[in-house]
Amino acid sequence: MYRDLDFVNLMTYDIHGSWESETGYSAPLYAGPYETDPQNMVDAMTTDWLNAGCPAEKLILGRRLQ
Repeated sequence: MYRDLDFVNLMTYDIHGSWESETGYSAPLYAGPYETDPQNMVDAMTTDWLNAGCPAEKLILGRRLQ
């Protein structure tokens, strides 16, 4: 699939949000002590895409600034 794509946008905003009872970064790079699921981190998501075969040069990381 990746050979047919020019790029892949990995949008990482809103991993966390107002639906949760605690505040924190909306898209943390690494897990902090308050994280319940370390897979919901930008680093883990990016690694998953790379391990699935997406070439690094085609992966574009998008993040909303707070």
